[in-house]
Amino acid sequence: MTVPLFLALSALSTAIGAYTSAPELAAITQIVPAHKMEAASGNYQARMYVATIVGPVIGGLLLGWSASLLYTVVASASAVSAALLLMLDDPLSVPNRVDRSGFLRDFVAGWRFVFQERFIRGMLFIQFWSNVAVSGALFLMIMSLRQAGNSPGIIGLVQCAIGAGGLLGALLVPVVTAQMRFTMLQICSKAILVAGLVVTTMLAGQLVMVVPLGLALLLSPSAGASVFARVARLTPSGLHGRVMNFHKLASTVGGSISSAAVGAMAAALSTTAAFAATVVGACGSLASAVILSSADRRHHTTSAM
Repeated sequence: MTVPLFLALSALSTAIGAYTSAPELAAITQIVPAHKMEAASGNYQARMYVATIVGPVIGGLLLGWSASLLYTVVASASAVSAALLLMLDDPLSVPNRVDRSGFLRDFVAGWRFVFQERFIRGMLFIQFWSNVAVSGALFLMIMSLRQAGNSPGIIGLVQCAIGAGGLLGALLVPVVTAQMRFTMLQICSKAILVAGLVVTTMLAGQLVMVVPLGLALLLSPSAGASVFARVARLTPSGLHGRVMNFHKLASTVGGSISSAAVGAMAAALSTTAAFAATVVGACGSLASAVILSSADRRHHTTSAM
C-alpha cells in the first residue's frame, strides 16, 4: 500500500467515524443529566476499550483459521449492528430543533459555532495535537516491535495491554473528573503524555516500552470526557450533533494522517526520530492546554471585576 493511498483511506475512515459517532454523542447529551456527562463519556469510552482488548484476540484467531472467515464475521457483525440500529425507536427529537439539512450544511454550521466559541476552539487544538501524538506513538509501537522481531501474537498482547490501561482510565473517569478542575486535568494529562512519550522514545523497540506508553494514556479518558461535557454544556441543544460532528472530525484528522507521517519519517530517518516527532505533538497539546488555562483565568478575573 502506498503512502498516498494510506493517507486517503485514513482520512476517509476518520470522516466516516466522525459522522457516525456524532449522533451517538448528541444522544448522550439528551438522555444523560448535565452533572453526569463526564461519567457517561467514560462509559462510552470504556466499551470502545473493551473492543480494543477483545478485537485483536478474536481477529488474530480468525485470521489464523482463514482470512475469508475473518471478513465474513466482520461483515456479519456490521449487518447485525445496522439491524439493531434500525430497531431503535426515536425518542431523541429536540423540541427546538433546526431544520434538517445535508452533511455539508451541518458541517459548516458546526464549523461556524466552534470558531465563534473561544473555549471550544481552544479545546479543539488541545485534542488535535494530542491525537497526532497518540496515534503516531501507537503506530510506531507496533512498527518498532515488529522490526525488533516480535511475533504478531506478542504484538497483539501488547495492544491488549494498552487497551486494558485505557479501560482502567475510562473506569476512573468519574473519580478523576470529580477531583480535578477542567484546566488542571487537561494540563496534567498532557504533561504526563509528554513525559510518557519521552520515556517511550528511549525504549523504542523493547517490549517494556508498553509500560510508559500505557501510563501516558491513563488520564486521557478523563481529559476527553471533560472536554465532551464542556462542549455539550456550551452548545445549544439543536446544534449538538453538528458541533460534535465538526469538533470530532477536526480534532481527529491529525491522528488519521499521523500514522503515515511518522511511518515515512521512521523509514527515512529512524524510529527514534519518528517517536521524537510524537513528543513534539504532545508538547503542542500541552502548550495549548496551558494557553487555554491562562485565557480562562483571565476571563474569570475580568468577569469578577
